[in-house]
Amino acid sequence: MLSEFAYYWLVVEGKKAPVTLKRTGAIPGIIATHSPVDLLTRLILLEAGPAIIPLYLQYMEQYNLLPNDALILATCKLNGITQIASYDNDFVVACTGEGIQLVQTVADLTD
Repeated sequence: MLSEFAYYWLVVEGKKAPVTLKRTGAIPGIIATHSPVDLLTRLILLEAGPAIIPLYLQYMEQYNLLPNDALILATCKLNGITQIASYDNDFVVACTGEGIQLVQTVADLTD
């Protein structure tokens, strides 16, 4: 998810919570100095269409996921993606339940 990436990217580059960066007006400077456009234009953006809606809501209910996390999981499931790389522990139970490998460390790639 583009928005999920943007939140983490702001934290890494701004070294503060995104809400704090917004409040202090720092976001424009971060984008000007550390633009992720080169990285983002290399990504393949997946579209799921209307089929994602019931699955997205199901995952929110079944795994108690926040909307962005449920959307990520549903997008992966609909597109046959078998791995999710995230430090977000909310994915642990959901990925196990959906047969998707959660990659949280480099060692997870060799398992």
